[in-house]
This record gives sequence, structure tokens and C-alpha cells, in this order.
Amino acid sequence: MLGSMNPLPMRVGGGPTRAEVIWRQLRSGLGTRGAGPEGSSEDRWRQAKALGIAKVLSMQERAAAQAFPQLGIEHLPIYEAILAVTGGDTLAARTEAVTAAYVGVPDATDPGLEAALQRIDPTIELVVAPHAEALVTRYGKPFGAAQDTAKWPAYSEHFFAFVKWPVIDESKRGSVERLLNKSLPAWCDFVIYQSEGFTLDEDPLDVTFLV
Repeated sequence: MLGSMNPLPMRVGGGPTRAEVIWRQLRSGLGTRGAGPEGSSEDRWRQAKALGIAKVLSMQERAAAQAFPQLGIEHLPIYEAILAVTGGDTLAARTEAVTAAYVGVPDATDPGLEAALQRIDPTIELVVAPHAEALVTRYGKPFGAAQDTAKWPAYSEHFFAFVKWPVIDESKRGSVERLLNKSLPAWCDFVIYQSEGFTLDEDPLDVTFLV
């Protein structure tokens, strides 16, 4: 359908649009001679009213569509922020990138996780603790009378993802933490830090003391 009742630039084939159905109902509600000729100034006003009513009736459908990244055009910037996705310049490319990230399977391997983190910030590095140098605690009190093992699970650095981020960008921190929480297994945790080692003493004037 082409013409003023078409909500889009062009439509070929199909039945009447919702706006056209409402427009005809508005005309029929005035009887056989109540409405003026089609295309008159009075009828143009009625067509505009039908378009407005059709838009209002579509609000619920549009609101429900925002729950799906491939359909949620109004919420596309929100999906891009949550998923830390930059799809491209066109709407189709952005929607495709968001949909792929939304339904994609997280990669928890060291190379895959580091690559995903570096897509957010190239300065991020995933540091893997060498097996021989990792801190691991064993089960406690294996021969105790009242308790067979330790009360809490044994600590092991093998169950931590150490994320080195030299200059933490707070605007990206939420995206990094969401990616880690989504990718890592439930029994693993992560630590984000800026530098290795420790500082004995430091003041705002950058004067270091050893006493």
C-alpha cells in the first residue's frame, strides 16, 4: 500500500495496515453520510488520528520486542553497553553483533578469555599462576576426632583468574566483571589488580621511605 496511511516509506502487497483499518472504522462510525469525501481536509485529519491511534496500540508490541536483542531496536544501545559489543556503523551490523554476543557460548579457556577481555581493553592481561608456584591449601584435620576435614573448602590459586589491568578504566570495569562472571565456572573467582609486588611506603609527593 502506498499513500498517507502507510507507516513506512513503501509497502507492496499484503492486507490493510493497522492505521488503515482504524481509519475505516472511524469513517464507518459516523454513518454513511457523516464523514466527508475521502482525501478531503476533514478526512486528512481523520487519517492523522488513525495513525496516532495505531502507534499507541503498537507500544505493547514494541515494548515486548525489547526483550530480544535481534528485535529490540530502542534498547540496542543498552545491549551494546551490557555485552560490551561494538558492531559497526549500520543498524543491521549492530543488531547482528549484539545477537551473536547474546546467544554466544562463553570461552573460559585462558587464550579465549584473554582475547575477550582485550576486546574490551587491549591493556588487560590474563596472568596464569605457574603450577609449582601456586598457593594451595590441603584439607585440615584429616585425623581429628570431631571433624574429618576442614570446615571451609581448601583455597587454591588454580581456581582464580588473575586479571592484570595496569590502568583501570572505571567506565569499562562493569563490562570486564560481567564477562568474567559469565565466562568462569561457578567454582572459580577472579582478581583484578594493577601491578605485581608491593610498596613499602609511599606518600602523595612520591617520596618512598625505608625506616
